[in-house]
Amino acid sequence: MILDRRFCLFLLLLVVASYAIPHLEDELPTNSGSVFFTKRIPKSYYQRSNLADCHARFHERRVDRYQTAVFGGVKANETEFPHMAVLGWSDEAGQVQWQCGGSLITKRFVLTAAHCVQNGGISPDVVRLGDVNLASTEDDQYGQQFMIKEITRHPQHVFKEKYYDLALVELEKDVTLTPGVCPACIWPDQVYPYESFEVAGFGATGFAEDNSPNLLKARIEPVDQNSCTTAFPASRGLPRGIVDDQLCAVGKNSDTCPGDSGGPLQTTLHTYHHKVATLVGITSFGSACGLGSFGVYQKIAPYVAWMESVVGEPLDPLSCVKNYESYLAQEQIGNEYEAVDTYYSRVYLHWRNEQDSPSCGGTLIDYNTVVTSAHCTFNSRGEQPSHVSIIGQKTQIIKIQRHPKFEFGSFYNDIALVRLGKFLRKTEIVVPTCLPYRSVFDSHVPQNKSASIRLPKSGISPKQQIYLGVKGDCNNEYIAKLPRYAEKLPRGLGKSLRCYEVDYELVPGIAEIDKGGPLLSGDESVIYGLNVYGEDGGSYNPLITIGLERYIPWIEQFVLERYNYPAHDSDSVEFQETALYEGSRCMTNDRRNGKCRFAAQCRWEIERYKYGLVRPMMCGYQDHKVVICCPRR
Repeated sequence: MILDRRFCLFLLLLVVASYAIPHLEDELPTNSGSVFFTKRIPKSYYQRSNLADCHARFHERRVDRYQTAVFGGVKANETEFPHMAVLGWSDEAGQVQWQCGGSLITKRFVLTAAHCVQNGGISPDVVRLGDVNLASTEDDQYGQQFMIKEITRHPQHVFKEKYYDLALVELEKDVTLTPGVCPACIWPDQVYPYESFEVAGFGATGFAEDNSPNLLKARIEPVDQNSCTTAFPASRGLPRGIVDDQLCAVGKNSDTCPGDSGGPLQTTLHTYHHKVATLVGITSFGSACGLGSFGVYQKIAPYVAWMESVVGEPLDPLSCVKNYESYLAQEQIGNEYEAVDTYYSRVYLHWRNEQDSPSCGGTLIDYNTVVTSAHCTFNSRGEQPSHVSIIGQKTQIIKIQRHPKFEFGSFYNDIALVRLGKFLRKTEIVVPTCLPYRSVFDSHVPQNKSASIRLPKSGISPKQQIYLGVKGDCNNEYIAKLPRYAEKLPRGLGKSLRCYEVDYELVPGIAEIDKGGPLLSGDESVIYGLNVYGEDGGSYNPLITIGLERYIPWIEQFVLERYNYPAHDSDSVEFQETALYEGSRCMTNDRRNGKCRFAAQCRWEIERYKYGLVRPMMCGYQDHKVVICCPRR
């Protein structure tokens, strides 16, 4: 009976090995500590001839629900200018004449124009915030009023000239932060990539008219420096004419007027959750307001260091957002849609020593293959990444292959493939993203694209990596106008690089390009390309990606090489890869030398497996039969 039982079991194993490889694979143990990765070879792993079956193989549920992309979940707060301040002069009867504007930039300091801090030789003594109608008490739920402690003009300002026209007003105590009273941030660069600005103030509504009790806003556009110089030639108050730290702007039906002086010239930037009022300049002077006249504004960026020395704290945008994020207006991004309940496929690359390692991404495109940028496979010391992680779970890298035409320092052919030491376990959460075969460009794959960017400052947003829809493509002529881009792309975009506009006017420094990260379809099921270059996450300059369609044959050749995966429990082991085919040399799991043979021709190894002595080393799948490592006897 014992012999008959062994013989029957032996025949059963031969049948399993010859006709049902998935059953033999299922005997391989899994790593119970990992939800997404396993050492078990997936079913039908050796039966793919290309990767075009990706949707059918992995995407069992369709991602076809979309919602408006809400950043924060509520509409923008009705208080549009919570930083808006107004400076007043008190008379003996206790009445206040409100004459100049200003902007709250910290809890204690207001920024205004230097010429505003004296009126007939008398300085203002009171500041009001959070009030949009000075003649009414019905809107005073956010109103706060403070006595002025000290005024500091820029040290180079003189009243007889219109230069260095900025001053800092210190309040008697800190403001109480609310949605209606909150500091504005400051644009840090002297280059302004905007086509228009906002201005606000309580000044006159037209030439020779009285000041408005209501806070009014207008949109104006910058004027080129030559036109500004022509409009304001050298004069008694402008002995040097218009200088570099002054900016001219004009509105078709709007302008700043007397009483608006000291108020903000600003733009609205964005974080993932909020909109951020960002000061670019201070209303300084102009010709007769309205009627298409020019207004002149004092730029702020050149004087941030001086301002920081006075207020005693950093004024960079990131510090500003971090300090006041809870009080910034939340917003809804119009006309942008995001897929609901998408799969995860993006991974992070890790080095054994994470210090001085690039923050790079990649995308799963198969059970054990990640596609990324070739530049992401080096750190500053020339070391290669050792692991990848997805949703916090890591698995080891055993092979990296860069495109044969990739050259370090060049964006052309900037693509690499990474083979993992474990296999992706199919779940409802993590699945590979599909390559852009033309056959999948049908109605169920939305053609709009989303670029992956990173929010590296964890103290600012809980989301480290987000997707934003690209707004349109650009061409070689556009690239040639951008010196930094033209220098990095000496041959233009070439055959594989793509250029996209992703201008969401993000707060400078809050986002960066997700190097090696994906450019995805709207439902995030198809990867069109990889991010290779973009400043500020592509917010003010275009995003450069490398298209994957022309690399599909090279990718498939790598992915469909089926390699031997040794059964080691430690991720610290250096794996040795061996090409697997019938007759090639190999090593069994108990370190015996052997050759790859069809399972039916290696009865000794089947017997050892039957008695639990060893787990067969899989060599591959050939002619619909299992090939295992057969030891020398």
